[in-house]
Amino acid sequence: MFILKRLSCNNLTFVIVCAAFFTLFQNIAFFSKTIHLLGMSSLMDYVLVSSFFVFIFCFINILFSIILVSYIRKPIIILFLFCSAFANYFSYFYGIYIDKDMIQNLAQTNIGEAEALITFKLIVWVFIFAVLPSIWVILVKDNKRFSLFKTVGYRFLNIVISLVVLLSVSYPLYNQYAFFLREKTNAQFTKFITPSNYIQSVISYAKGEYLKSIPFVHIGEDAALQEVPGQKKKLMIVVVGETSRAMNFSLNGYEKETNPLLQKQSIINFTNARSCGTATAVSVPCMFSVMPREDYEGAQAERQDNLLDILQRASVSILWKENDSSCKDVCDRVPTIKLDEVLPKEKCSGGLCDDIELLNGLDQYIANLKGNAVIVLHTNGSHGPAYYQRYQKAQEKFTPACSTNAVDTCTREELINAYDNTIVNVDYVVNSVIELLKQHSKQYSAAMIYLSDHGESLGENGIYLHGITPYALAPKEQTHIPMILWLSRDFTQDKGIDNDCLMAYAKNNQVSHDNLFHTVLGGMNVMTSLYDPKLDLFRRCEK
Repeated sequence: MFILKRLSCNNLTFVIVCAAFFTLFQNIAFFSKTIHLLGMSSLMDYVLVSSFFVFIFCFINILFSIILVSYIRKPIIILFLFCSAFANYFSYFYGIYIDKDMIQNLAQTNIGEAEALITFKLIVWVFIFAVLPSIWVILVKDNKRFSLFKTVGYRFLNIVISLVVLLSVSYPLYNQYAFFLREKTNAQFTKFITPSNYIQSVISYAKGEYLKSIPFVHIGEDAALQEVPGQKKKLMIVVVGETSRAMNFSLNGYEKETNPLLQKQSIINFTNARSCGTATAVSVPCMFSVMPREDYEGAQAERQDNLLDILQRASVSILWKENDSSCKDVCDRVPTIKLDEVLPKEKCSGGLCDDIELLNGLDQYIANLKGNAVIVLHTNGSHGPAYYQRYQKAQEKFTPACSTNAVDTCTREELINAYDNTIVNVDYVVNSVIELLKQHSKQYSAAMIYLSDHGESLGENGIYLHGITPYALAPKEQTHIPMILWLSRDFTQDKGIDNDCLMAYAKNNQVSHDNLFHTVLGGMNVMTSLYDPKLDLFRRCEK
């Protein structure tokens, strides 16, 4: 590509040559860091890196086949060359991830700050990887102009072949890709791949700026707390689980005793609950939104009130305690405590603390409450692939258990045992929440709702982890979630709930994340025109 004499090639060859150049030379940062991370100690490491070359080439080839059309192909590819050269340079030498935040920093950088980044090494890098290739792009000419029909046909065929090769290479390595990218640090490596990293980041940044221009929509402004004289104040704890699937709960008939503590509690267990999504980024905002799963739009949810906003407007005290990656914007306008920011680092390996730490300080917080309150505990639950880090050694009930995040190196028995041990920990945490509420039942009419954000695949049909397939194609292991209610005696009496009715309904009917919004509103006696009694699980069995 560095030949400076006037060359000629047809349009399709131009696309393929550019895709090859970007794969080999504009993704040095990605391959360098991937090779370093893998260590290249096994044949599979070499296979994985080789497949990344093929995968990235096919992806870029498809992208360029679509956008590099006649007359505008040269300006576009030159722009990509310079953007990729800069992105690759800073990723390679400084380890900078190209994401939405980086685009924002770039947009807000002044001339002085930009000049400070210019070095002789940068100039040489850009000259080699942007200037010289751009000269070739300018000089090269199309030696054969096909008809529009043939051009479209050749482009389409190129895309189809690339897709077939891409799928043929990636499908057999699906699990290796999933394990590699699921790790919190490894997932960031996709932000080293050019040009997709800055294209996606610019789009995301532009979307964010656009959303900022859209007025925030307040809904449920008629929300009001309907207090009943003589009744206690209401306290509800919502425990948002992470990656726990219903079929591994012994409460739901699983052959291994994973719920020894909850089995002894007077709970209502919903055996057929479904999630809104297969990833936290979708499920958590969705379950707190008034929108049902079929109509859910993430961008709209970001710009309007959610359940917590409406409860807070109705004078219900709100507290969100975070022990997962984030609340996905749900808690942005309510009091929030992030465990990794308030606990010692030794208690929070990798930024995630033990879920039981979510209860730390809650006893005193509840004792100091003056009115009705809803507390949300966002757990890290059963999140993989490092399942062995999601429970204490004393909770390792099932052995041998997989003790590495490279779960593909473990036997299926070891993998299932490690995951089941996480459910034992979930059982312990949820039971502890119930016991905490029991201690405050003299002062409050109390209730707890536990529901996981989504499930997990553990090798069924060759699929692992979650959030990779579209919801319509996702296996039941990822969408069938545990959902549990615990109600104090006063809560049951105040709401006039027929427990036998509710238990029968929980056993024989399907429920979902759609029910949370309306069940919490109804349970807290907050009335608004948004409230749908048909989705309120309590209302179905009120005497």
